[in-house]
Amino acid sequence: MDTNESAIEFIEGLSLSCNKALNFQTDVDFLIYASFQEHKVENLHNAAFTAKYISGLKRVMQAGAGNPEIHNMAAVESDVMENFLKLISILRDIVPGEEFDAKFLNQTEESFSNLQGLVEDLSQVKVYFNLLKRVAE
Repeated sequence: MDTNESAIEFIEGLSLSCNKALNFQTDVDFLIYASFQEHKVENLHNAAFTAKYISGLKRVMQAGAGNPEIHNMAAVESDVMENFLKLISILRDIVPGEEFDAKFLNQTEESFSNLQGLVEDLSQVKVYFNLLKRVAE
């Protein structure tokens, strides 16, 4: 199977496995396609893993905001920022270019908001990677 077919199969499988619509379906499809074309599927996997980790940290932050028993919020916040920077680096490696940067990776409020939506979408990609792994076992 060539890279185009593999990318299309992955995109179709992801669409079927998602229990909700993606925030940036077209952009996620583009990331997947670029990952397969450039032989950077491992980078896509790393981006999805990092996004899922960020999502978990954000849940900890939300739960910790109202919980006085959680004392390491500064460490959690630092971990979130460190992983956002890691994710940005991975995404830039997969898709270099100004258009993608402008939408998701620039240091603007709109880009950061879009990046948070993309994190949610990439978390779904991670869930799909996990599904594929379970099916293969």
